[in-house]
Amino acid sequence: MNRLPELSHSELKRLFDYEDGILIWRENREPHKCKGKIAGNFHKGTGYWKIKVGGRGYKRSRLVFAWHNDSWPTIVDHDDRNRTNDKIENLIASGYVANSINRTPSSNCQERGIHLDKRTGKFQVYFRETYGGQFPDIQSALAKRDAMQKEQGL
Repeated sequence: MNRLPELSHSELKRLFDYEDGILIWRENREPHKCKGKIAGNFHKGTGYWKIKVGGRGYKRSRLVFAWHNDSWPTIVDHDDRNRTNDKIENLIASGYVANSINRTPSSNCQERGIHLDKRTGKFQVYFRETYGGQFPDIQSALAKRDAMQKEQGL
């Protein structure tokens, strides 16, 4: 399946104005009269604002980043972890590794990359979608997670 190409920087500037983390339509899009209105819709399931342009859906954070930087990073991370805060000063070009480190910790364990398996009572370690094993205590799990991060050069 072929993906539609990313929008060009000039196309982004032609379509949108930027105001404090929000993109505003610069022109009407048939059949809608949307000039001057906030672009996109909030999706409760993902917690992201999404905007559809030319048959392709985009996270608003990616469009804001590209609007300011004329580049499309693999992932746009939110520095404050608030998915609705798309102010440019809150957005960071990221890759999968850095993004996995910045994730909010699991609700049953306050350490990133570590999950307490309630069934077994052991701590499971995951890093960059790689399973690191189960450990009887949090200290052992932390040591394994830190070793996995060093292996990845972080």
